[in-house]
Amino acid sequence: MKRAKWMFWRTNERRVLLMGVNYSGKTTLLYRWKTGEVVNSIPTIGFNVETIRHSSGHTFEVWEPGGSDKARPLFRHYYDNVELVIFLHHCADMSMFDEQLDWFKTLATDGELYHAPILVVPAVQDTMAPDTKTEDLAKIMAAYANVAANYRRPEPIKIFNCPGFSARTTENPETVLDEVAKMLPGKRRDATKTPDTKAPNSPPSASDVERAKTMTDADGKNMESFWSAFEDGSLAPWDHYNHLKAGFFVLIETFEQGGAILDAAETFVGHLDRLRTADPELFRDESHRTMTTFWLAQLQVAAANYINSLASARPLQRDDFKNVLLKTPQLTDERLWSEHYSEDVLFTQDAKDGWCLPNLKPLPSVTTRRRLKAGLGPPAMASDVDRLVGFGLTVVKQTIVSRARRGAIVKAALAALQPSTMQERAVNAAIPPYSETQAYFWVQMVHAAVAAANNSEVEKAESLNWSGSIESLTLPAFKALFGITGDEWREHYSAKSWNSLPARMQFHPPDKKPLPDVIAVHDKARVSAARGAMVESYASEKEPRSEMPPLKDLAVMAAVLARELEDGTGRDHGIMLQALFDLLHATEEMKQDPTASQRTQSLAIAKALDIPCASVDGLTQRMFWVQQVLLAVGKFEGADFGEFVRANAHLAYRELPLVYYTSMLWASKEAEEVYIAPDRKSLRSLII
Repeated sequence: MKRAKWMFWRTNERRVLLMGVNYSGKTTLLYRWKTGEVVNSIPTIGFNVETIRHSSGHTFEVWEPGGSDKARPLFRHYYDNVELVIFLHHCADMSMFDEQLDWFKTLATDGELYHAPILVVPAVQDTMAPDTKTEDLAKIMAAYANVAANYRRPEPIKIFNCPGFSARTTENPETVLDEVAKMLPGKRRDATKTPDTKAPNSPPSASDVERAKTMTDADGKNMESFWSAFEDGSLAPWDHYNHLKAGFFVLIETFEQGGAILDAAETFVGHLDRLRTADPELFRDESHRTMTTFWLAQLQVAAANYINSLASARPLQRDDFKNVLLKTPQLTDERLWSEHYSEDVLFTQDAKDGWCLPNLKPLPSVTTRRRLKAGLGPPAMASDVDRLVGFGLTVVKQTIVSRARRGAIVKAALAALQPSTMQERAVNAAIPPYSETQAYFWVQMVHAAVAAANNSEVEKAESLNWSGSIESLTLPAFKALFGITGDEWREHYSAKSWNSLPARMQFHPPDKKPLPDVIAVHDKARVSAARGAMVESYASEKEPRSEMPPLKDLAVMAAVLARELEDGTGRDHGIMLQALFDLLHATEEMKQDPTASQRTQSLAIAKALDIPCASVDGLTQRMFWVQQVLLAVGKFEGADFGEFVRANAHLAYRELPLVYYTSMLWASKEAEEVYIAPDRKSLRSLII
C-alpha cells in the first residue's frame, strides 16, 4: 500500500484501527467518542475516520472499516502505520463466535500488525441472552485469554474487562480510550515518517530558471508549424521540452472539448503510439499512462497558476506555453516525478497500463483563483435567463443521450420544472413564476442551436467548427457560441403574450414570428469565445463537474431516468440504480421484521457490492453508489422506484461522484483496489 501512504497518514496523530464484525457497535462507539451522542446508523460501506482528542493529551486518528466478511480481504490496505488495534467482539451473536475468533487470530498473526498492541473489547453485552449470558461471556473471555497467552508478539494482547459494556448504553465509553492511552508506545516508530522531500511550494532553483530560459530562447517554431511537425512525425528532436509543448497543446484541445486530464492523457498516448509506430527510432518511449498523466497534471496546474497571475482575465491559449514554462521552470526538470513517486511504484506494469496515485507526495494544486473582472468575457446574464437557458440545455443533452422519445422527455422535463421552480421561489422570491411557454421556448431555441452544431451536411469553414461534444458543452460556452443575450424571445413574442397568465399554464405559440428550426454560427469570434470558456472551466481548480447541478436540472435528469426505465429503454446508470434500489429496499424492509437476522441484512448489502457500477467498475465506485442508494432508501417510505429517484434526484446525476472526488482519484488504480475516501468534499456515513 505504499502508493497511497500519504493519503492515509497524518504525522501529528496516533493512528488507531477499530475493527469488528457488522453490528458490533463500532460506529456507535466512534461517534460517542466524537460527539458524546448515540447515532442512528446503517451498515458500514467503506470506512469512517475521526480525530478524537483524549484527556491524556493524546490525539487519536481512529479508522473504522466496515465489518462485512465481503470486505475483510481488503482491510490490509488500512494496516499501514497503525499503532494500536481495538477489536470489538459481538457478544450477543454466539452463532458468529467461531468466525469472530478466527478473524481475530488472523489479525493477531498478520505481519503488518505484528508491532501494534491489540485491545479486545467484549461489546454488545446489553442484548445478550439473559439465560446464558454468564456462561457465554465466560466462554468469550476464556477464548481470547487463551489466544493472548499462546501467541508470542512483541506487543501485548489485552482484554478489556468491563461487565455489561455496550457502545450504545455504557455510561462512560471513554474508558476504552483510557486503556488505549496506557497501551500506546511512548514514541512513534521511525517507519511512520514520510519521505524527506522538498516542500510542495518551494521556489524554483537557479538551474531550473536558467534551463527554462535556455529552452524557450532556443524554440524558433511558431505554434502552427510545431503542431504540424508533431502530427506528421517530423518533429525533432523529441526531447523533454517538445514533449511538454505537445502535451500542453493536447491539454488545451481536450479542455476545449470538455475533457479533463485523464482524457488528455488518453489522447496523448494515442498520438505517441501512432508516432512510435511510424518512426520507432525517433519516438522510442513506450506508453506509460501514469507518467503521461503526471506531466499533464503538472502542466494544468502551471498553466492555471500563470493565467491567475495575470492582471487581466482571459482564456488559456497555445501561445502561452513559453510563459507557462518560465512561470513554473521546475517543469524542465525531467526527474520532477521523483518528488512524487518512488521507482518501485512508477515503473510497475500497473503504472504503465493505467493511472496510479503518487506515493511520496500529492500532486500540486492550483492557487486560489481570482474573480474575473467586470466587463471581461461574455456579458453577464440575468439569473432567470441562465435558469431557463440552462434548463433547455439540460433537456436537449438528455434528449441526445437518451433512448426515450424527445416528446416524452420534454413532457417529463416540464413536469419536473414546475415543482422545482416552486421550491426555488420559496427560497428566492426574485425568481419568476413557472411559465410553460417560456420554458418550452428555450428548449426549442437550444434544440435549434444544437441541430446546427450537429448538422454534418452544413458546410462550414474550419474556423467556425466547434469540435467538442454537445453533452460536454457548458452553459457559458453555449451562450458564447450562439451569442445568447436573453432577449431572443422578443423576436417571436410580444411582451403581453410572453408574460400572460395563460402562457404560464400551457404552451402558447409565438404571436410575432415562428420559432426557428436551426440557429447557425456565423461568427469566428463566437467560436473562439466558446472554446475559451471551455478551457476556462476545465483548466481551473474547480471544473464544472465538481459542482452539483441546479435543482431544476437534477429534477429533469431524474424525470428522464424514471421515464426511460418505465419505457424499457433504461441505460446502464438507471439500470444499476434500480437494481440497487430493489435489493436495498428489500433489505430495509427486513429491519421491520424482528425475526430477520442482522447477518441476513449484511449479506444483502454485500450482494449489492457485486452489482456493477456505471463507468469505472472498481471498489470505490461500487461502494460510493451502494452507500448513496442505501442512505436514500433509509429515508424513503414508498416502494416505487420512479418515486424514489424523483425524491432523490441527485442520484440521477451520473457524475455525482465528481462532486466528491477529483477525476484523478476516482479513476485511479488505487480506487479500483481499495475503498478511498473522497478528496473534494467530505462524505460521512453513520454506520454500526
